[in-house]
Amino acid sequence: MFARAFPGQPENENRDGIRILRWGGFDQGTNIRVDLMKGLLYGLGAVGKVPAGDVIITNDFWLPVLLPRMRPRVGKVVASIARFPKGQFWLYHGVDKILAVSAAVAEGIRKQTPAIIGKVGYVPNCVDEEFLRDSGVKGLRGSGTGKVTVLYVGRIHPEKGVELLLESWTTALSQKGLGSLRFRGAN
Repeated sequence: MFARAFPGQPENENRDGIRILRWGGFDQGTNIRVDLMKGLLYGLGAVGKVPAGDVIITNDFWLPVLLPRMRPRVGKVVASIARFPKGQFWLYHGVDKILAVSAAVAEGIRKQTPAIIGKVGYVPNCVDEEFLRDSGVKGLRGSGTGKVTVLYVGRIHPEKGVELLLESWTTALSQKGLGSLRFRGAN
């Protein structure tokens, strides 16, 4: 794993058989142009330090542009995308695959950049099965009271799939005769 360096963390460590290399990085500010330039400087420095591999998965803005130029040392390059596209995917034509974390993000990428449609897929973020072990409500881990609390922390935006979550819960609850959702929002 290659990651940004932070004070107090070792540059090179092995944790449970996973080698972690840390290098450079910048804090984000409020000016997107300045942040993009900082990201480019980080990426230019990072490409030479990224270890050789068969597949490199990156969620950095600039590394999907820079890493394909390092072949064959870096192997296949996969851009992992967790945010809605903002027009940058024409830059990513050299990657082997673009994996979005939701169908909405994948569709947004396809619409903005039709030339790379064949490279775009999506793999949702996973939830550990242990977390979902039955404890009061069939198929869910709850408090044993028959009530399950789900906390969503994030922006309310189509890319997040909140409406899909609410539809799924409503359907699941009604099919099991368990009542309905109560929604509490915070400002």
